[in-house]
Amino acid sequence: MGIAKALFGELGRVAEERECGRMDWAVLKRNQPSINFYEKALGAFGMKEWEGRSLETKGIKGLRRFRVSDAT
Repeated sequence: MGIAKALFGELGRVAEERECGRMDWAVLKRNQPSINFYEKALGAFGMKEWEGRSLETKGIKGLRRFRVSDAT
């Protein structure tokens, strides 16, 4: 068994223990070998209704301006 299958096997066990209803992760669109693995070996599928978003260092630091105490 390869490292990827072992890793996803462990993730699956943890997800079941925590009663997760879904697992999501990101893969570059150009990384076809990984996409093929996720689909064929794991049965994973692409999400048609969801689109990913990211924050890098500057954006993460910018989050500090939002405070729970300011929520309405």
